[in-house]
Amino acid sequence: MVTGRYRSIFHTGPRADEAFPAAEQQLRGWLGEKGLDQDAFDRGMPKVGPAGQALLVLARNAMDGTQTKRWQLREPNDRGAWVSTLTVHALGKARDQARSWFWLDVEFLGSPANGSQEQEPAQAPQAGVPRLARALLDAVDARDSLAHMRATPILVRPPDVDALIETICDPDRRTPALIASASSRHDFHDWRAMIAKSMRNAAGLASLYLLGPHATDQFNDEVGDSHGVWGGAVRTYLPGADPASAEDALRHRVQSAPRIEDNQGRARALLAGLPRRLSAEARLPRPLTGLSRALLANESPQERPELAPSVDVEKATESFRVERDHLQSTLDAALELVAEAERTEELLAHRNEELNALTAEFDRVNQRAESLEDQVRALRRRLVEVGRSTEAYAPADEQTILPTSFEELLERIDGLERIDFSGDRDHPRGMDIMPAASS
Repeated sequence: MVTGRYRSIFHTGPRADEAFPAAEQQLRGWLGEKGLDQDAFDRGMPKVGPAGQALLVLARNAMDGTQTKRWQLREPNDRGAWVSTLTVHALGKARDQARSWFWLDVEFLGSPANGSQEQEPAQAPQAGVPRLARALLDAVDARDSLAHMRATPILVRPPDVDALIETICDPDRRTPALIASASSRHDFHDWRAMIAKSMRNAAGLASLYLLGPHATDQFNDEVGDSHGVWGGAVRTYLPGADPASAEDALRHRVQSAPRIEDNQGRARALLAGLPRRLSAEARLPRPLTGLSRALLANESPQERPELAPSVDVEKATESFRVERDHLQSTLDAALELVAEAERTEELLAHRNEELNALTAEFDRVNQRAESLEDQVRALRRRLVEVGRSTEAYAPADEQTILPTSFEELLERIDGLERIDFSGDRDHPRGMDIMPAASS
């Protein structure tokens, strides 16, 4: 599970001529804040720091007008290197839903243990929210479908409530929406400052909102009891929320106001934890899929340059051919590694989607079991109240024991009336080898 990586992905309007200058301006300012060489950045020089800090740039233009540019800053230290990668991908005007995508990754790569490729260490440090991410969120109209992505919570007033509910129900939203309610125990100005601190670590990973006092009442009236948020609590609405389904409410966690008040540091960690994991492990949006390979493939070895008359042409040509072949071999190996990494990341995203679905199903089953327990306790209490306590706690006449294998399940089916299994019995039997077969 990738948790050390910080990944923020959002899109803006379709104007590439605004997206790239905005990215470069914020990137330049970020380098300045780090004390790195802004003049070297302006000249396109890779070395931007005295301790080996390097900024690599890749660019690609497609025939349909799509433009892509990637900046990667490597900051080495004794244990490895911090690697920050900003990609801006502006779709061509002829494309449907033309827009500009921003993709920022920050992660720590450990030094190779045996001269092999860099590997992420088992206890890699966790990347915080980079200042570059906050600067970009403030500089452009960052969106996740209908959701607004900002560095600080957006204040929601009554006229904005309907749009907010549409946002949390939006099936195309990729990131969680953190919505805080007003607190009657605090002055709203003070509470707003506290919520901003609590949500600070989720910037770029989720859309952040704070309901004003009147908007809190209106939001809860419209969204319903199961999906509401009250009393200063913060609720994390996962993508595809469905206020019409009471079972769906179990997916959307609530952080109570007292927990936020008691420990701000813990509140920040809890509110950012799930968005960070989902962002790091989710599938890339379709426009960004395969982008790394395309950028690398665009950097193919150049043709042989013109040689001065005084140069030994045959010797220089042979030297160039050897160098070109070496570069091509290195590039092919890099492309293969990137392709394998993309396949692994896609598989990881698929497995996590399955895990999230199973977790939601477990929550529903768990709630159902708790409801049945409540019903049993209520029936026992009523029997005791009417003087039938012996019957209230008597063991059941029949005990249901669930099958623990598909083989046992098939045997039970054979003993049932009016039920006939007409399928191939080898298929369910084959699933008995799976660790989770009993469940």
